[in-house]
Amino acid sequence: MILPSKGHVTELVIRHFHADAAHVETEQTLAGIRQRFWVLHGKSAVRRALKKCVTCTRFRGRSQEQVMGMLVGGQLAVEPPFTHVGVDYFGPFSVKVGCSTCKRWVCIFTCIAMRAVHLEVAHSLSSDSFLSALSRFVARRGRPRYIYSDNGTNFVAANKELNQSLTARNEKVHGALLQQGVDWNFNPPHSSHRGGLWERLIRSVRSVLAVLLQDRTLMEEAFVTVMTEVEGVLNSRPLTSVSSDGRDPGPDRGGGGYGGFGRTPPLGRRVPLEKK
Repeated sequence: MILPSKGHVTELVIRHFHADAAHVETEQTLAGIRQRFWVLHGKSAVRRALKKCVTCTRFRGRSQEQVMGMLVGGQLAVEPPFTHVGVDYFGPFSVKVGCSTCKRWVCIFTCIAMRAVHLEVAHSLSSDSFLSALSRFVARRGRPRYIYSDNGTNFVAANKELNQSLTARNEKVHGALLQQGVDWNFNPPHSSHRGGLWERLIRSVRSVLAVLLQDRTLMEEAFVTVMTEVEGVLNSRPLTSVSSDGRDPGPDRGGGGYGGFGRTPPLGRRVPLEKK
């Protein structure tokens, strides 16, 4: 029996032989059809019908390839450490202050080129608190040339008051930084994936804190000490693979190239903690 290339009956016949043969490829499906029918322009008709097969699309469809995004400015720049800095907040953490419990946030500064980390404890999410943390960072690591951060929408969930003064905060901080020769670049709103470089380091900080804190509340002084030790742990992590050959040089470390910070292990002293 001769069947046309296009038609509802032809498509039903192709589907039947294709499913009966366990969803095989075009050639085998056409070979089974030729035993009883002759489809005009058979290969084209079978290919057209098989493209609509849901089962084949599900099990044999090609997975999409991840497209690499654009590198953040300064990732490949040969410049002093902390010239290009990514900044973000995470927290809050509960700390003991006298007889009361207060909230503290951590401001993370990341060198985009070296992946070195600097952590500062902030008392609030206000612009004044951030400028104080930035001043401490500049005094220890030097003044950055470029700062990259989220647009501030991630702070809204942590503090509702920030939602009302978000624009004023950005303008105030941005103006203060321009006076010091620092260019602050904001990521687009609701684009936290653009800051994946420092978001991944926040995850590393939380992993170390989970082991050190173990759901315990620290005194404020102890909390600052722990964050400094966490900074040292992250800055001593290897950035390259550790070779099995003893003749090869040691791995590059996150903070090993900036004045040697991150190379000295912590004292191992037990930080005084308080249980909740």
